Amino acid sequence: MKIEKRIGDQLETVKQFQAIESVSHARYHAASSTIVGAAGSEILFWKEELSPLKTLSTHAGNIEQLQLRGDRLFALSSNGNITMVNMKTREIMITIHLMQNEKEFRFAMTTPQGYYRIDPDLVNYFHFVKNGTVYPLSSFELQGNRPDKVFAALENPDTILLNKLTQVWRARVIKAGFDPDQLSVVNNRPVVDWNQATLPIQTTDSILTIRATFNDKQHALKAVLLRVNGVPEKSSKGIIVENKMNTAFNYQLALSSGQNNISLIAINEAGEESIEQTHTIYYQPTVARTSRTFYIGIGVSNYAEKDKNLRYAAK
Repeated sequence: MKIEKRIGDQLETVKQFQAIESVSHARYHAASSTIVGAAGSEILFWKEELSPLKTLSTHAGNIEQLQLRGDRLFALSSNGNITMVNMKTREIMITIHLMQNEKEFRFAMTTPQGYYRIDPDLVNYFHFVKNGTVYPLSSFELQGNRPDKVFAALENPDTILLNKLTQVWRARVIKAGFDPDQLSVVNNRPVVDWNQATLPIQTTDSILTIRATFNDKQHALKAVLLRVNGVPEKSSKGIIVENKMNTAFNYQLALSSGQNNISLIAINEAGEESIEQTHTIYYQPTVARTSRTFYIGIGVSNYAEKDKNLRYAAK
């Protein structure tokens, strides 16, 4: 592996090293006298004398390009992810996930600690994977949806912005009925035992019986968040259950015609949520239902600022 610099139209070898592994896209960080290279999805660090320092995994596709900007290293992976590394600490700061549709580019940002900043309409495109098991991002919404943590990881110097983002997050958690000081990303989550394998995927019965048990080793259970097609049953704060660490749950769920995407989450008194359990069932009634649509609207014609008054809004 050679470190070269351009002098006029010529490349001159400044330093040459024997790489221990087959690496690509090598860069030299002069401020720390560190060589950094890529091997597959890993970022490798050496000192000048080839003493190995560290290996970082980007958990993405093969690294296609490395760029140094001051003390920041940017690794572009084949799947479009960009990993930002602090060369002083040799730690990953954030990962930027790029998404493209026919009209625009969208992106999400995640930290190694599990915090993320994602537009709400992109949440269903992301998930966590642990020990080969895939978990929906919605299971970590209260704990993980932390733009303040993401911007802090970027070492954003705007403390006013960071404090405001933290206040917004705390208000959101309190509104959901929990104590923000007791929430964490890695915690003792409640465990849901719901045997979806015994449930049908298609039915002509309008009522589906949900039977599950919830267990928690540290906190009493507070509520069950049961949602169908994204709409919560009873309340957005969930269905209140017995204040016990072990609770049996039985619920008669009225199905809607067509596809019903059912989601089940247990919440303990500390605000910690279980991993979301899901099941999809199609309800086909034996007798076709006649549907009716009702609309309730509110119109305002007169405003404090009279130049904004409307003529036909209120009827």
